[in-house]
Amino acid sequence: MNDPSNTYQELVEENSLLKQKVQELEVIAGERRKAERGLRDTENKFKILTEKMSDIAWIADMNLKTLYVTPSIKTVLGFSQEERILQDIGKQLTPDSLSMAMDVMAREIALEEEGTSDPARTLHLELEFVHKNGATRWMDVVINGTRNDQGKLNGIHGVARDVTDRKQAEASLKKAHEQLENRIQERTEELAKAVQHLKENELLLAEESRRFQETNTALKVLLRQREDDQHDLERKVLTNVKNLVLPYVEKLKSTHLNPVQANYADIIFANLQNIVSPFLRNLTSTYMDFTPREIEVANLVREGKSAKEIALLLNCSLRSVEFHKENIRRKLGLIHKKTNLRTHLLSLNTTLTT
Repeated sequence: MNDPSNTYQELVEENSLLKQKVQELEVIAGERRKAERGLRDTENKFKILTEKMSDIAWIADMNLKTLYVTPSIKTVLGFSQEERILQDIGKQLTPDSLSMAMDVMAREIALEEEGTSDPARTLHLELEFVHKNGATRWMDVVINGTRNDQGKLNGIHGVARDVTDRKQAEASLKKAHEQLENRIQERTEELAKAVQHLKENELLLAEESRRFQETNTALKVLLRQREDDQHDLERKVLTNVKNLVLPYVEKLKSTHLNPVQANYADIIFANLQNIVSPFLRNLTSTYMDFTPREIEVANLVREGKSAKEIALLLNCSLRSVEFHKENIRRKLGLIHKKTNLRTHLLSLNTTLTT
């Protein structure tokens, strides 16, 4: 039979142990409640952060199946979190970006199997994602691995940022650069053709210049020959006048002539003298606009004949002689000048023969 005193003592000790256990449980419960409050606070902060962030944070397994994605997926790509989690990776990316992602994943798995890669390494990719409305958005994706307690890679996680505007700006800049390069190339080709054309024209001009010089030289030779021929003809004419005409005029003057006939003979003799002198030839060559009558009047004025004598010799009126003298002064530039006409004609003869 048990001793009642022992039983009571055991109950006291057991009660004491129970109180101690209760206290320990209360402490544990308090710590757990505190941890739960901290976890809720952390969850709230994380929720606020993920709901407000414009970037997309995500977690995926080794088959690239989405396990978690932040609510920002809705704003950026139009899908809800639930839709994204149910979506296959082949529906998320364009074909080119999917091929790139699969190649990178295969390469990283191979590195893991070799055991030579850095476990904390980060990948940086630019991938083109499909929007729910059918459009595409370029995302800058930063990827890290997740590992189990043994350090083995068992998934990936990362953050994706929309860089579509930047990519479009880069594409526009690239297109503008290519267009500029094309325009520069076209302009360069045009300039090259223009330079070639100028060179060809330069050669043609040089050839034309050479031909022109040859022609000019030939013309100079012909002109020189013509001048020589003209001088020879003049010498022959002068010689014939001196030798074949003037002697007979002198004989005519020595015959019995009436005053009018003698005067005409003097004029003939004087004119023939003028032919052999340079005055008349220089006058007609220098002032080609003189009429034949003006040349006759100028010659008689130079010989000292008065207007009345000239009118008698030329069988014209005095007024006509004055008219011709006025025209001669005008053509010689003597209008409004006090220069004597006969003096000027004599000086002209001197100037032209010196």
